[in-house]
Amino acid sequence: MPNNNNNESGLVTKAINILRETRTGTVAPFDINKQCPVTVVINRVDWEKWFLDEQTRTFCTFYYRTGGDARAKNDAFINKFGPHDQPHDDNANQQVEHVGKKRGRPTVLNFHQVYVCHRSGAPKQYVRNLERAPLGCNCTSTIKVHCYGDNPLKMHIEYNWQHTGHDLGSSADMQSIPAGRSARQLIEAMIDEEMTWKSISHAIRVDRAELERIKMSNYKQLPAIKKISYDMVYYAMRRAIKRRSQLGRSLRESLEKWGEKISSEEGAYHYNNNMNDI
Repeated sequence: MPNNNNNESGLVTKAINILRETRTGTVAPFDINKQCPVTVVINRVDWEKWFLDEQTRTFCTFYYRTGGDARAKNDAFINKFGPHDQPHDDNANQQVEHVGKKRGRPTVLNFHQVYVCHRSGAPKQYVRNLERAPLGCNCTSTIKVHCYGDNPLKMHIEYNWQHTGHDLGSSADMQSIPAGRSARQLIEAMIDEEMTWKSISHAIRVDRAELERIKMSNYKQLPAIKKISYDMVYYAMRRAIKRRSQLGRSLRESLEKWGEKISSEEGAYHYNNNMNDI
């Protein structure tokens, strides 16, 4: 990859600034009356943005934990009423579809999902680093979403927003959370723009003024960009190289597509169909 520090697009620069400006600190309660859990009703088209914004606000990642036969029913719901970003209501033109019966009464097609805090597991001490706090702390914060077939354009969010066992926004808590989707997307964008590790590390470095602000806050306000590690960049580069080199799911399919690509560019290649000779 060519080393060019000037090939950062406006999108990459904007993403870097967002991660630099996002800092640890006190996270305000979700409900000003401190009612928990709380139910919020929003348009289904706004659900994914709401979910991402809440994770960004709380410096927390929620993992998908929907079990049982709900996944199959959710797929049927999406097939009937459309994806979240393009929902539609078929009830106006046809009867409600019944997918089962309970106590003799029909059950309409509904959508249910469950998400739990990334620290919901039981504490487990790290063997190689005894000083590092365990990731799991039995946190009980959950997000349960429901969308009903009689009104598929609305999403009901049952949010248990009070976390237990850890302090949201603290520097200690930030050390335990995954880097987040924003950081991963930023690294992938940098790699797609042919930036090397040297140019990436230069772009995400923290300047002296930022270090002074961190010190003045007694290390309680850390920028989210500090979650980007060498390992994250390494694995992102590895995935990018794999994605570019493997054009197919299997070795045979990949080689065939490479041959087609070479031929389309007026090149020459020799392909032996006997995989044992490769």
